[in-house]
Amino acid sequence: MMCPSQKIELNFILCCVKYTTIYTYEMCDCKQILAQLRTGDESPVVKIKKFINEYCFANLTDLPTLKLVLQLTSQYAYNFREIRPKLKLADCMMMMLKDRDSIADPILKHYYDAMLLEFLQRSLAVVNAEREHIDDLDSKSYQKNNHKLDNLNVCEGG
Repeated sequence: MMCPSQKIELNFILCCVKYTTIYTYEMCDCKQILAQLRTGDESPVVKIKKFINEYCFANLTDLPTLKLVLQLTSQYAYNFREIRPKLKLADCMMMMLKDRDSIADPILKHYYDAMLLEFLQRSLAVVNAEREHIDDLDSKSYQKNNHKLDNLNVCEGG
Protein backbone atom coordinates (compact mmCIF):
# COMPACT_ATOMS: atom_id res chain seq x y z
CA MET A 1 0.00 0.00 0.00
CA MET A 2 1.29 3.44 -0.93
CA CYS A 3 1.70 6.16 1.67
CA PRO A 4 -0.03 9.51 0.96
CA SER A 5 3.17 11.25 -0.20
CA GLN A 6 3.88 8.42 -2.68
CA LYS A 7 0.35 8.77 -4.07
CA ILE A 8 0.80 12.54 -4.43
CA GLU A 9 4.15 12.08 -6.18
CA LEU A 10 2.69 9.46 -8.53
CA ASN A 11 -0.25 11.73 -9.30
CA PHE A 12 2.16 14.59 -10.06
CA ILE A 13 4.25 12.40 -12.36
CA LEU A 14 1.10 11.25 -14.16
CA CYS A 15 0.10 14.92 -14.60
CA CYS A 16 3.50 15.61 -16.13
CA VAL A 17 3.14 12.66 -18.51
CA LYS A 18 -0.37 13.79 -19.45
CA TYR A 19 0.79 17.32 -20.23
CA THR A 20 3.91 16.12 -22.04
CA THR A 21 1.68 14.53 -24.66
CA ILE A 22 -0.35 17.74 -25.05
CA TYR A 23 2.53 20.22 -25.45
CA THR A 24 5.16 20.15 -28.19
CA TYR A 25 8.13 20.93 -25.93
CA GLU A 26 9.77 18.54 -23.52
CA MET A 27 8.59 18.75 -19.93
CA CYS A 28 11.04 19.07 -17.08
CA ASP A 29 12.01 15.81 -15.42
CA CYS A 30 9.41 15.52 -12.63
CA LYS A 31 11.40 13.08 -10.50
CA GLN A 32 14.50 15.25 -10.68
CA ILE A 33 12.53 18.34 -9.67
CA LEU A 34 10.97 16.56 -6.70
CA ALA A 35 14.37 15.20 -5.65
CA GLN A 36 15.82 18.73 -5.72
CA LEU A 37 13.10 19.94 -3.36
CA ARG A 38 13.63 17.02 -0.99
CA THR A 39 17.41 17.07 -0.76
CA GLY A 40 20.20 19.47 0.05
CA ASP A 41 21.19 21.68 2.92
CA GLU A 42 19.69 24.80 1.41
CA SER A 43 16.86 26.67 3.06
CA PRO A 44 13.32 26.03 1.80
CA VAL A 45 13.28 29.51 0.22
CA VAL A 46 16.40 28.73 -1.84
CA LYS A 47 15.01 25.34 -2.88
CA ILE A 48 11.70 26.88 -3.93
CA LYS A 49 13.44 29.71 -5.80
CA LYS A 50 15.48 27.14 -7.76
CA PHE A 51 12.32 25.14 -8.38
CA ILE A 52 10.34 28.02 -9.86
CA ASN A 53 13.33 29.00 -11.99
CA GLU A 54 13.70 25.46 -13.41
CA TYR A 55 10.16 24.09 -13.59
CA CYS A 56 8.06 24.62 -16.69
CA PHE A 57 4.82 26.25 -15.54
CA ALA A 58 3.07 26.25 -18.93
CA ASN A 59 1.19 23.11 -17.90
CA LEU A 60 -0.47 24.82 -14.96
CA THR A 61 -3.60 25.73 -16.83
CA ASP A 62 -6.04 24.21 -14.37
CA LEU A 63 -6.54 24.76 -10.67
CA PRO A 64 -6.16 21.12 -9.51
CA THR A 65 -2.74 20.81 -11.15
CA LEU A 66 -1.59 24.15 -9.75
CA LYS A 67 -2.72 23.16 -6.26
CA LEU A 68 -0.93 19.82 -6.56
CA VAL A 69 2.34 21.51 -7.55
CA LEU A 70 1.96 24.03 -4.70
CA GLN A 71 1.29 21.21 -2.23
CA LEU A 72 4.34 19.25 -3.35
CA THR A 73 6.48 22.36 -3.19
CA SER A 74 5.66 23.09 0.45
CA GLN A 75 5.64 19.43 1.43
CA TYR A 76 9.05 18.58 -0.05
CA ALA A 77 10.89 21.88 0.52
CA TYR A 78 9.88 22.16 4.17
CA ASN A 79 9.59 18.45 5.02
CA PHE A 80 7.48 19.23 8.11
CA ARG A 81 6.76 15.56 8.77
CA GLU A 82 10.42 14.92 9.57
CA ILE A 83 10.76 17.74 12.11
CA ARG A 84 10.79 16.65 15.75
CA PRO A 85 9.06 17.43 17.99
CA LYS A 86 6.04 17.27 15.73
CA LEU A 87 4.81 20.71 14.65
CA LYS A 88 1.28 22.04 14.78
CA LEU A 89 -0.29 23.27 11.55
CA ALA A 90 -0.06 26.83 12.85
CA ASP A 91 3.69 26.39 13.46
CA CYS A 92 4.19 25.19 9.90
CA MET A 93 2.22 28.14 8.55
CA MET A 94 4.21 30.57 10.69
CA MET A 95 7.51 29.17 9.37
CA MET A 96 6.36 29.68 5.80
CA LEU A 97 5.00 33.16 6.56
CA LYS A 98 8.29 34.16 8.18
CA ASP A 99 10.17 32.97 5.10
CA ARG A 100 7.73 34.76 2.81
CA ASP A 101 8.25 38.02 4.68
CA SER A 102 12.02 37.78 4.06
CA ILE A 103 11.62 37.53 0.27
CA ALA A 104 12.34 40.49 -1.99
CA ASP A 105 11.75 38.77 -5.37
CA PRO A 106 8.13 39.60 -6.37
CA ILE A 107 7.65 36.41 -8.40
CA LEU A 108 8.86 34.21 -5.55
CA LYS A 109 6.68 36.20 -3.15
CA HIS A 110 3.59 35.60 -5.34
CA TYR A 111 4.42 31.90 -5.50
CA TYR A 112 4.66 31.84 -1.70
CA ASP A 113 1.28 33.58 -1.46
CA ALA A 114 -0.30 30.85 -3.59
CA MET A 115 1.56 28.11 -1.70
CA LEU A 116 0.42 29.51 1.66
CA LEU A 117 -3.17 29.67 0.46
CA GLU A 118 -3.04 26.04 -0.66
CA PHE A 119 -1.51 25.06 2.70
CA LEU A 120 -4.25 26.98 4.52
CA GLN A 121 -6.94 25.15 2.55
CA ARG A 122 -5.45 21.75 3.41
CA SER A 123 -5.14 22.82 7.06
CA LEU A 124 -8.78 23.88 7.17
CA ALA A 125 -9.78 20.48 5.80
CA VAL A 126 -7.73 18.76 8.53
CA VAL A 127 -9.56 20.67 11.26
CA ASN A 128 -12.92 19.88 9.63
CA ALA A 129 -13.84 23.37 8.48
CA GLU A 130 -16.94 23.59 6.32
CA ARG A 131 -16.16 22.50 2.77
CA GLU A 132 -18.02 25.50 1.36
CA HIS A 133 -15.69 27.91 3.18
CA ILE A 134 -12.61 26.03 2.00
CA ASP A 135 -13.82 26.01 -1.61
CA ASP A 136 -14.66 29.73 -1.45
CA LEU A 137 -10.95 30.40 -1.08
CA ASP A 138 -10.41 28.97 -4.57
CA SER A 139 -12.78 31.33 -6.30
CA LYS A 140 -11.70 34.40 -4.34
CA SER A 141 -7.96 34.11 -3.96
CA TYR A 142 -6.75 32.05 -6.92
CA GLN A 143 -8.67 34.19 -9.39
CA LYS A 144 -7.34 37.34 -7.73
CA ASN A 145 -3.72 36.14 -7.86
CA ASN A 146 -3.81 34.14 -11.10
CA HIS A 147 -2.30 36.94 -13.19
CA LYS A 148 0.64 37.20 -10.78
CA LEU A 149 1.57 33.57 -11.38
CA ASP A 150 1.54 34.14 -15.15
CA ASN A 151 5.04 35.61 -14.78
CA LEU A 152 6.54 32.24 -13.87
CA ASN A 153 8.85 30.42 -16.28
CA VAL A 154 6.74 29.27 -19.24
CA CYS A 155 9.24 26.99 -21.06
CA GLU A 156 10.25 28.76 -24.21
CA GLY A 157 11.07 25.88 -26.49
CA GLY A 158 12.04 23.40 -23.80
